[in-house]
Amino acid sequence: MGQGRKKSWEGKRNPKYNHGACIGGLRSPEYNAWVHMHRRCKDVRYKYYSRYGGRGISVHPAWEDFAVFLAYVGVKPSSKHSLDRINNDGNYEPGNVRWATQQEQVRNSSRVSRVNLGNDTKLLVEWAELYGVSAQLVYDRLKRGWTPEDAVSSPLTPPRAPRKTGYMWGALAVGACIEAPYTGRTGKGEDRTRCNLRMSLYTYNRRHGTDVQVEFSAPSEGVVRCTRVR
Repeated sequence: MGQGRKKSWEGKRNPKYNHGACIGGLRSPEYNAWVHMHRRCKDVRYKYYSRYGGRGISVHPAWEDFAVFLAYVGVKPSSKHSLDRINNDGNYEPGNVRWATQQEQVRNSSRVSRVNLGNDTKLLVEWAELYGVSAQLVYDRLKRGWTPEDAVSSPLTPPRAPRKTGYMWGALAVGACIEAPYTGRTGKGEDRTRCNLRMSLYTYNRRHGTDVQVEFSAPSEGVVRCTRVR
């Protein structure tokens, strides 16, 4: 095959085989799985090549023919299934390939490990299922040095530190005054402190549907004074 000519599994269509899984450039899920299987093992430019071909994983010679591959694996059961190797260190070959869900694949992957939690030991994926969190999330947390207890039981989104929301304009009584440090002028010569306070007030009024109005004093003694007038 001449250099630069695409392999059958690299193209959108394979006219050599009349399997009906790649018509008019539209590929079936099974055909896509077949293409990516070959790319993982043969295409050094493929982003996951190092996990497959890069460590010696290969495709069974008979599966160069998509029809032979399809006859063995059958139709993809659902959108939640993808092609999986039963032995994670084995090749894409008869006896080692199946359609499996993500959870089933995690059990087969290098992410499977036993985790001690309290006085009990379970597979990582079993702890994840028990606590209702992603096995991948638990795996990533453990890699970052989290304790097993925190990895499986911490909220999916860690609590954020309270945000600095600026001045509470609504709590400022009419006639009351606040002081803000004077921070100089912008490149356009505008008072930077006033600009920031105006933006904070605008955001507050928009968010709360209010019409708080204030007046600013000229900078004095390193501060800008802001008095609520309405």
